[in-house]
Amino acid sequence: MQIYYRRDGGAAELYDTLIFGGETDISSSDMFNIANDGDYEIYLTAIDSADNVESSTATEVQFYIDTNIPEFTETDAFDTTTVSHRYDVPAEAGYSNSTSIFVSPVDAVDLPPSGDTYASGIESVYVAESEAFGVNMQVFPYSEGAHYEYTMTSGDSARNIYIKLKDVAGNFSDVHSQSIYLDTDAPTIDGVELYDLDASSATDTTDNVQVKVHIDPDPDSSPFYKVFLTQDSTELDNIPSDGWRDISDTMLFTFEGVTSSGWVYTYAVLKDSAGNVSNAVYDSIYYNASPLKYIYLISLRDFDGPDTTGTYTDTTKILVTLTYGRDIDSIS
Repeated sequence: MQIYYRRDGGAAELYDTLIFGGETDISSSDMFNIANDGDYEIYLTAIDSADNVESSTATEVQFYIDTNIPEFTETDAFDTTTVSHRYDVPAEAGYSNSTSIFVSPVDAVDLPPSGDTYASGIESVYVAESEAFGVNMQVFPYSEGAHYEYTMTSGDSARNIYIKLKDVAGNFSDVHSQSIYLDTDAPTIDGVELYDLDASSATDTTDNVQVKVHIDPDPDSSPFYKVFLTQDSTELDNIPSDGWRDISDTMLFTFEGVTSSGWVYTYAVLKDSAGNVSNAVYDSIYYNASPLKYIYLISLRDFDGPDTTGTYTDTTKILVTLTYGRDIDSIS
């Protein structure tokens, strides 16, 4: 009995010959041990004692050998929010405000060994919160380039997300992980105050479309790091990503499109790294659009007498009394 194989559709090669000494009823086995991965077809050719050779070369057994593990470079785990909402905006890298996150094996491949042409392909993505995959393991069918929605265990804290891949042949890849912090606690803010540019405390009026803004976070608030200011409360439902600004004790805010006198408003919210957005607060200030740029000469008189009526002086040093509007910056 001769055992032939074809690899990856190539020409048949003799693998082994078994001698049975003219037996008419045989039962036997052989170990197929080959060096290369591939798509294998096996057929047997029987030869009797008179050297008659079976003519069929049709495949009798077909199977695949894949000894190479799948690979990927790193684990990516990130928040699922991509669009801003009132209380939820996209998180910074490494944070999430929901137990539901996206995970992805980066640059995943299943390649044949060097010199071979066959690999069985990636079948499954295993995700867990422990390196031994004993905590909260979830398995997803593999799809190239896909993000997998993984549900973490509850409780605000940092945790590591582990991924490994399995190919169709049952080979498992090496394990890669990434840390992500779950934070579901939104910051809180007590108030916001508007100042005229020239004032050192909150004022009711201003003659400038630009004002100073002071925010007052709740002393017991969870951590925060950005603030959003707007004169349009509807913007809070869809805050643009470039609208967030760093927080300082006093910030400047410019009202847009304000041309006439009236009350104007500024709304403020805070956000944290995980994308949680605080309650909204606001303050108003009256904008006086009328420029007050006048100056009136009230009187002239001698600085120290003897005449104080403004009629005579005995020196070049005189006392000038003026009145002027609040929009006058300098007098010469």
